[in-house]
Amino acid sequence: MKIIDKIWDYVETWMSVFAMLIMIISIFLQIIFRYVIQSALPWSEESARYAMIYLTFIGVSAGTKIGAHFAVTVFVEALPKKLQNILNTLVHLLCAVLFAAYLLLAIDMAQNIYSTGQLTPAMQLPVYLIYSSLPLGFAGAVFRNVQIVIQDIKTLRCADSESGSVKA
Repeated sequence: MKIIDKIWDYVETWMSVFAMLIMIISIFLQIIFRYVIQSALPWSEESARYAMIYLTFIGVSAGTKIGAHFAVTVFVEALPKKLQNILNTLVHLLCAVLFAAYLLLAIDMAQNIYSTGQLTPAMQLPVYLIYSSLPLGFAGAVFRNVQIVIQDIKTLRCADSESGSVKA
């Protein structure tokens, strides 16, 4: 699991950096060409948009890992610590199941788009490449939530064994 985590961290990081660079460079070039050279680039807005789409769906996975997604915790924080941990584990398990469902739907959608052979208007890229960002991001989110659930279960077991409630 640690090897997969390191590989996915690497992929997440570099895809995010690459997408951000594409956005910055495309928009910068568009500004230069439009206002200095007086001739707009036909592909720059499209490339920035597609990079943002990839960045968004890779961000779903990255945000899950660091706990950056919003949550309403007022009720959970009122519970005892052990119950908070159990509830948080259940929430991450539910998120993993939901993201797995989204993953299956996204794969189906990307396959349907692939079968059409549709190309993007300006860059003439296959549209399925853009839609592939969905399964990629959702697969990462499933992985990250499962990873958190496993860690939570280990933490719960350690806490139980330290309190003497687990019998060997």
